[in-house]
Amino acid sequence: MSPLTDTLVKYKTLSPWTETTLPETFRTKHNTKPGTWAKITVQTGRLQYDALNAAGDILSTDIITSEHSDFFVEPGAWHKVTPLESLSCFVEFYCRLEDYYQKKYQFAAPHNDVRGLLQGLLSGNKKLNVLDLGCGKGRNATYLHAHGHRVTALDKNASSIHHLQTVIQQENVGNTFQAQVYDIETAALSDDYDLIISTVVFQFLKAEALPRVIENMQAKTKPHGYNFIIAPVSSLEFPCPIDFPSTFAPQALLNYYSHWQICQYQEQLGTFHRKDSSGKPIESMFATLLAQKRA
Repeated sequence: MSPLTDTLVKYKTLSPWTETTLPETFRTKHNTKPGTWAKITVQTGRLQYDALNAAGDILSTDIITSEHSDFFVEPGAWHKVTPLESLSCFVEFYCRLEDYYQKKYQFAAPHNDVRGLLQGLLSGNKKLNVLDLGCGKGRNATYLHAHGHRVTALDKNASSIHHLQTVIQQENVGNTFQAQVYDIETAALSDDYDLIISTVVFQFLKAEALPRVIENMQAKTKPHGYNFIIAPVSSLEFPCPIDFPSTFAPQALLNYYSHWQICQYQEQLGTFHRKDSSGKPIESMFATLLAQKRA
């Protein structure tokens, strides 16, 4: 394997094929998905691999045999294969570690700002104790765990938590990944964390619950630990178009963290997953906060 493919992880293996069962879709022009490497293994026989351009023209040809132990097709590569004789072969799919849960279990991509957080300021921090408060189906929690962090995922949706628990059990990672049903409004966190994230969750809480929820988050953050929050903001100039139980006024979220070190704070236009009557994502102002607890 090359230095790149050495860092990949396998997430799927297809059943073996013969020269007669090899699907037609593989014999004609097709490409691998973004972020997916395909490893072709020939057990017996010979398989012709044609690298193609987008127009279907042949760019190069390789003959794959059992002597090839690491024949990888890169993401997005157009190609086709042709059996040259009696054949037994199979295909395995690989991805980067950070995409593992997304590829294997079809989790949605993590929030862009969560991805940016781990690739930016927190890129050098490994094995943090992280809480995803209001984890939903787990797109951010699984991404955080794939990066090597110890993760606790909490949400009141029992169905989402049950699915996440099933994945955790299948992966046998219960020692570093926990998922539990939890009512955020109880403000009853018990463990201490290096990082607590809550993305587009607070608007579903009762307004009177917000102060105690944030106070509990802050209390259960370790010294020098971080809180990362994304929440909608509503003002007279730009009211939130969705009637949520609560939204922050401009600068209100920032004021809760006046005694912390503010690493990032901005209020800018963004979109919800929810769409309007014309099918367009509904726009709103959002506050994004990253704050570090002082010692």
